[in-house]
Amino acid sequence: MSENKRDLELLFIEKFLGTLSTEKDQYLNELIESSEEAAELWKKVQEKLGSPYSSERITKFDPQSGWEKLESKIDAKKHGERKRRGFRFYNPYLSAAALVLLIPLAWLYFSKRGAGTQTAAVPEAMLQTKQDVILSMDDGKILKLDKGSMDMKLNQARIKVDHGKLSYVPSDVKAAERITTLSVPAGQDYKIELSDGTEIWMNASSSLKFPLQFNGSQREVTLVGEAYFKVHKDAARPFIVHTEGNQIIVMGTSFNISAYDKKNYAASLVEGKVKAVTGNQQITLVPGKQVIMENDEMKEQSFDQSHILSWMNGLYYFNDKPLGELSAVIERWFNVKVIVNRAIAGKRFTGAFEKSKPLNEVMTNLRLSGDVQSNLKAGVLYLN
Repeated sequence: MSENKRDLELLFIEKFLGTLSTEKDQYLNELIESSEEAAELWKKVQEKLGSPYSSERITKFDPQSGWEKLESKIDAKKHGERKRRGFRFYNPYLSAAALVLLIPLAWLYFSKRGAGTQTAAVPEAMLQTKQDVILSMDDGKILKLDKGSMDMKLNQARIKVDHGKLSYVPSDVKAAERITTLSVPAGQDYKIELSDGTEIWMNASSSLKFPLQFNGSQREVTLVGEAYFKVHKDAARPFIVHTEGNQIIVMGTSFNISAYDKKNYAASLVEGKVKAVTGNQQITLVPGKQVIMENDEMKEQSFDQSHILSWMNGLYYFNDKPLGELSAVIERWFNVKVIVNRAIAGKRFTGAFEKSKPLNEVMTNLRLSGDVQSNLKAGVLYLN
């Protein structure tokens, strides 16, 4: 199938959902009338998406949220004069460079086309063994956590887990001073409530260092990775989040920090007021604003809350991101090592990952949307 024909299939899927703009819908209607190939393809898309299997999937799909990013990408890629000579010349709204990835109904359509175009399911034995969420004490003791329920005493504190939320009560004053680390492995997430009532949702491949109890004039924690904070208000004791080279100082507020590495740092304020600090530079944020690092300096900008916080619902949205950058997300979310061929590391994609979907679906969509070939061997995903 040519790249142009594949693009046209995606537009026909959007037409079926009724989410096309008037201009695009009119163009497709004209194309269907003037091209037998287009008319036949439109008929096939209707048959596929009108089947009982597809109808069930469609009822669970939100067209607005699922396609709004695609709409903006399509509009941005408009170019040239409209031409009506069949698929070879068609491409006014989508180009191969747009590379839409992981649109649920695009996957639905392509996955039902026949065995010859599907990627075989990934055997569970080939995936890396699921790792445990770990709570480690500074005296060397380690406790494996799960998302069920548990209630036990571990030297320095009484540890309680209730449906995946960790809370604790220090056993004595000496124990309260100890530093504890919560480590969340790839493929998982976890929630913790600190001794002051602050709630923290942690993303995959993240760790948080914290004292069992805050006894000084400041409440300080250290984050590696990504987490959403809902800080308990305490005017007398500011809450400080340390990351590599950066700090966020708050009194009581809600914000997200992504700090897997220093260059890709982002702090996004949802409610309240925070001060972002790096070196001698300080920026005070208001809700709806975030700071990012650009050339080792902080830059303030607006952000889309529904996208920044989507990871808490098992989604990761991306817009025009290179494959090399997306590979790090695949590693964290699907617990595999990813090796990307340098020749394709710069290919750019727009779409979303769903943590609940199997890895083989990601592999299939990479191939369909970007002609990226994949091979999984012993827990390592090779992209070529």
